[in-house]
Amino acid sequence: MNREEIGSYAGPIYEALKEGKALSVAELKKVTGLKDAELNMGLGWLFCEDKLYVGVEVIRKKETEVIGWK
Repeated sequence: MNREEIGSYAGPIYEALKEGKALSVAELKKVTGLKDAELNMGLGWLFCEDKLYVGVEVIRKKETEVIGWK
């Protein structure tokens, strides 16, 4: 695996979050179609670039961490 491949996983995450709605990791996985490892690498890439934030929302009466675009 190379740097370009890892960076390419960031694209679907950006597309999912660009509208401004924060999503849970499970929602991101479903929307992007990325596998667990691909999603984690893409998230790591974007977090290192300081493009994302982590927050907490109540989803179905349960506090859930969500990830959003800064």
